[in-house]
Amino acid sequence: MATAKDITGYNRTLNMTDTWVKGKKPLAAPEWSDQSYRGLRLRVSPKGRKTWYYRFTLNAKVRKVTIGTYPATSLQDARGAWVEMSALRKKGIDPARHLEAEAAENRQAELETAKQQDATLARLVADYVDEISRTHKSWAKTESTLNRYLAPYLIHRADEVTRGDVRDVLAKLRDAGKDTTANRALAAIRAMYNWALTEDWPKRQGFLTANPAWQIKATKETSRQRVLSDKELRTILKKLPKSGLSEAVQELLVVTLLTGCRIGEVCAMQWKHIHDDEWRLPAELTKNGRAHTVYLSEQAQAILNRHKSGAYVFSNPGTHHGYMRRDSVEWMLRRALGVDVKVPKAERVNRLGVEPFTPHDMRRSLATWLGENQVDEKIHDRMLNHHKSTISAVYNVAKYNKPAREWWTNWGNHVQALSADNVVPLKTKGV
Repeated sequence: MATAKDITGYNRTLNMTDTWVKGKKPLAAPEWSDQSYRGLRLRVSPKGRKTWYYRFTLNAKVRKVTIGTYPATSLQDARGAWVEMSALRKKGIDPARHLEAEAAENRQAELETAKQQDATLARLVADYVDEISRTHKSWAKTESTLNRYLAPYLIHRADEVTRGDVRDVLAKLRDAGKDTTANRALAAIRAMYNWALTEDWPKRQGFLTANPAWQIKATKETSRQRVLSDKELRTILKKLPKSGLSEAVQELLVVTLLTGCRIGEVCAMQWKHIHDDEWRLPAELTKNGRAHTVYLSEQAQAILNRHKSGAYVFSNPGTHHGYMRRDSVEWMLRRALGVDVKVPKAERVNRLGVEPFTPHDMRRSLATWLGENQVDEKIHDRMLNHHKSTISAVYNVAKYNKPAREWWTNWGNHVQALSADNVVPLKTKGV
């Protein structure tokens, strides 16, 4: 290797090595040339920054192209770049302009990639959910529906989703006997694309031109009439402890039965809304947006008293909200009933001994029992928080509080009587 001293005026051209480059100090000579690679230079700043560049002459003009900084760009990398640029210069091509054009092309490609990513179906779903979350209480359900059933298409551009794709999504649900779910998915997809078209999504670009859910017809739904008879309720209460469901889920289902509330309301039950034997649901936590007071029977209170910890009655720290998720409870119930489609048919077992039912069927069972006992319709509506828009209905709610309390008590006693051997913990304070 040729030698050179760090003194101005001495030879600053030598065969560089990695060791030499690594140890180079910012002394008198700020620039050094690699002897075997004519024009490849290393500049060392007063602060020790080491920069590679290629110095060349083309058309009687001296030009410089920065290659990179050491150690991010090694000696080997710098020499490799020199080989490419030297070849261009020999062809009469200006390496500097060539690299500028190449960089511009790369930036344009990155921009196009960013636009592609900004226009994916996943981005549309995220933007749409962000918008509706400000005004729709059920936005989380919509988000789950869109992400779950459109999963195969989320990486595609939103305008590449066709009517055929939407039909395929719906067909799979309908083939699985989920007509209602298919209709909800269709409604969510249609509403999302309508919003995108109205807003010229994304970023006012007018990117979309059609709604892939346009004119796709919903499946005719058959209104559910499933009501659990006393015999079925007795069987369920008896078999719950051996159903494979956790004790917390068992008790959550029994509270749903005793209160007649919607499963989602029971899942999100908070201690701050419970005052002695009253469960006061604020309007923002009910389906119809009306505040609702439930009078808890002694049987319901006995169950709740076993959960006095945390903010939620049926807490689950593993979830985002901190309480049991409605869809998880429904899934576990389907598995206990042997109807979970994700379980192979040969492994499905009905551990509750009755025909399949949903938590909402428990609510319907209370409503039916009230009807069989000829309970006044206004009391019935008061207990189930059915919406009545008439002025008299709104102002006379308090009038039905006392009889509603009595019927909740009667219902609790009735459910307890169905569990004569007390297999489900329904003991009241005095038992």
